[in-house]
Amino acid sequence: MGSLGVAQPFGLIWVLALVVLLLLGLTGVARSAELPLDYPPTTSAQGSPSGSWTVVAPTGREAGQVLSPAGIALDSQGNLFVTDREYNRVEQREPSGGWSLTATGWDPDTGLWPGAPMPPKPIPAGRVWTPWGVTVDSAGNLYLAEAADWELSRIQMRDGQGHWSVLATFGEEPGQVVYPTSVVVDGAGNLYVADWGTSRVQVRSREGNWSVLASLGTEVGLVREPKALALDREGNLYVADTSNYRIQKRTPAGDWSVVASWESEPVDHYQPWGLAVDAAGGLYVSLVAPNAKSVLRRLDPSGAVTDVATQGTGLGQVRFPQGLAIGTDGSLYVADWGNQRVQKLMATSRAFADVDGNGSVGLEDALLVLRYCLDLSSLTPDEIQAADANGDGVVSIAD
Repeated sequence: MGSLGVAQPFGLIWVLALVVLLLLGLTGVARSAELPLDYPPTTSAQGSPSGSWTVVAPTGREAGQVLSPAGIALDSQGNLFVTDREYNRVEQREPSGGWSLTATGWDPDTGLWPGAPMPPKPIPAGRVWTPWGVTVDSAGNLYLAEAADWELSRIQMRDGQGHWSVLATFGEEPGQVVYPTSVVVDGAGNLYVADWGTSRVQVRSREGNWSVLASLGTEVGLVREPKALALDREGNLYVADTSNYRIQKRTPAGDWSVVASWESEPVDHYQPWGLAVDAAGGLYVSLVAPNAKSVLRRLDPSGAVTDVATQGTGLGQVRFPQGLAIGTDGSLYVADWGNQRVQKLMATSRAFADVDGNGSVGLEDALLVLRYCLDLSSLTPDEIQAADANGDGVVSIAD
């Protein structure tokens, strides 16, 4: 009897809980306010090496859509910046999910200069023409590489107050650029530029002094048409030495080495088009072969190589991938140029429905979802993704 006296209140609680669960299931009560930024996804896929894929920006001309995404970057606040070469604009996606224009051509509706096939010369600061590379430093300054029709090539900067200035104009002298395609900034405020048209890598110090780190050639430490740059936490600079079919690494001490090469591959003579380094030192690279075959790979410091995405038009597939960026949570953003979209590979180590991340799916996971749906507790982004087991973009009892 004593044991029954203890069990009865406990059983009543569970009866009530089951009633609540039934009511929630019948009424369709659900919460979605705290879902990851790109939910509800355009489509969803599961089973990739690091998580699930979603489309952040689909094809189109409206806000939050793209036609020719090339450069991509994230700032410390989680804002996503995407350059759209076809539409002559830079879009910003806020952590809340809203989109806005950071920079555009003269006419915000068309991205073009009214009544003219080409923009005026010089282009006013703050206006853009075929933008490519983009990056943001720790102070919130945005840097933009415009790989325009040669004499319109330049590097612009927008400071934290929204004021624009031109840092480099067209030319072949140090501090001048010809078709720049990538920009990155290190912790000391040094700006690195992949100057594709002159086959150089340049650097601009915080004080505004320019120097050339690498020039045209095939030897280690020389480059041919570099297209992308990336920095790791130690300050090592990675260079997509595109027409030499390799990736080079430059240490802060100035030592160069080749970390990957596809020059001798008989079939897939890959060229690196985009780079990004994650917190573990893994190097992501966009690869495109002369036969148009595309692949996205991760090169682990241990030497392991993983194909993260292969060629195709489906979710989690790529065509002519360009810029790459890593979020603070480890998620990977891809400017999927050939498919006219921006994709995101959500980083998670949790299995779907394993909400608490303990390696198994059980009653505790259901209770976490219940409390969340009743607005009694919150969930982390990893927990939310795991809770959305049916992939419909809404955390509900149905999951």
